[in-house]
Amino acid sequence: MTLRVGIVGGSFAGTLHAEGWNKTGRAQVVAVASPSQSTQKNFQSQFGCTTYSNASEMIEKEELDVLSLTLPNKFHHELSLLAMSKGIHVVCEKPLAMNLEQGAEMVSAAKKSGSSDSFSSIRLNQCRSTSAMCRNNPRIERFDGSTAWLRACSSDSPVALATSTARY
Repeated sequence: MTLRVGIVGGSFAGTLHAEGWNKTGRAQVVAVASPSQSTQKNFQSQFGCTTYSNASEMIEKEELDVLSLTLPNKFHHELSLLAMSKGIHVVCEKPLAMNLEQGAEMVSAAKKSGSSDSFSSIRLNQCRSTSAMCRNNPRIERFDGSTAWLRACSSDSPVALATSTARY
């Protein structure tokens, strides 16, 4: 099964996500949403994907399996909820949400929706307590010193299998 991936954002992080997904051999970037025409043009050229200036339109029109959110976190909550309401898995860059309440709502939505296999990657700011916190947290699958991979899915889900081989 090849996962159909949509990227929201573009720029540096979006390009890293797109390259990472494509390197898995289990996913293909099929669409990108960015207000920047330059980013749209670059993604279309580099990845051969459909482009949108509006993320909600991309989520509505494309048949996505996964949505990578690589834009500012003030947009994560709304777009995650929309995607998960359609059964789309969500991979989210740091920070997950604007506040704890939004983050909790996003996790709750993932558990209730058809995307209960959602898998989030959160880049954490380096600090003395981060390493100890991550090593002692049973919800964190893997920690490499700067990225914590949080599991909200079974290890054999398609998203977990694809992301486990991706190197961003």
